[in-house]
Amino acid sequence: MFKNEIIKVVSEVLGRESKEIESLIEVPPDPKLGDFALPCFTFAKELKKSPVEVAKELENKLKVRVKFFKEIKATGPYLNFFINEVKFTEHTLKEIETKKEKYAFNTSGKGKVVLIEYSSPNSNKPLHIGHLRNETLGMTLINLFERNSYKVVKANLINDRGIHICKVMLAYLKWAKGKDPDKKPDHFIGDLYVMYSKNETPEIEKEAHLLLKKWEDKDKPVRKLWKKLNSWAIKGIKETYKEFGSKFDYIFYESQFYDKSKKLIEEGIEKGIFFKDNTGAIFAVS
Repeated sequence: MFKNEIIKVVSEVLGRESKEIESLIEVPPDPKLGDFALPCFTFAKELKKSPVEVAKELENKLKVRVKFFKEIKATGPYLNFFINEVKFTEHTLKEIETKKEKYAFNTSGKGKVVLIEYSSPNSNKPLHIGHLRNETLGMTLINLFERNSYKVVKANLINDRGIHICKVMLAYLKWAKGKDPDKKPDHFIGDLYVMYSKNETPEIEKEAHLLLKKWEDKDKPVRKLWKKLNSWAIKGIKETYKEFGSKFDYIFYESQFYDKSKKLIEEGIEKGIFFKDNTGAIFAVS
């Protein structure tokens, strides 16, 4: 509606085709410059005036003719338009009331596919307030793309391996061995992680890293414990997903790609893409 008003009024004032004006309208890189901008270089040559003069003249002529903009301001060779937020809100609410479930629906994404990965928690604690934001943004984007006829692939990558998981495993072995969850299982796992943090010492940290090394070496008892604790955490997380309404077409786990990624990193080191420092840490330089 707002863009159409610019096209209509500018076309009438300059005696130009609507399509030409539409092709010239831009969105400024900085919102402080307005919601829409009309460069006046094209008109300057034919009117035999500078673009700055043309922009200023248009500002004066359009001020009394537009309805939906709170300000029209010439800034150099550009004519900048600032939307009236009250008019915008009124228009939006009226559109929603009129179109109801068909509001904002179009077919611009028909035949296109978009992948949206969201949530992606760690399996060492329950979802927290940061995940609530992540879930909301992910689901909002999914709804918007689907309303625009895109085929949306909803994916989730759970970080289910690493030192943070081994800290939970060590806490279980030291202070809760043999105990089953007595509450929502991801909260039970989260309590173990807190327990580790409260009792961590340099010696205990070494034990956690030893567990990680054993996991990487596919030690059977360690892998068995890892699977049990992970299953509890993920069970609880999925319960939260169901309650909140989060849906996924695919759930991937970092542990599924660990061996493949390790090989790729080793190849990267050989080719000079990645580098190893004197502590053994691997990094990339752009």
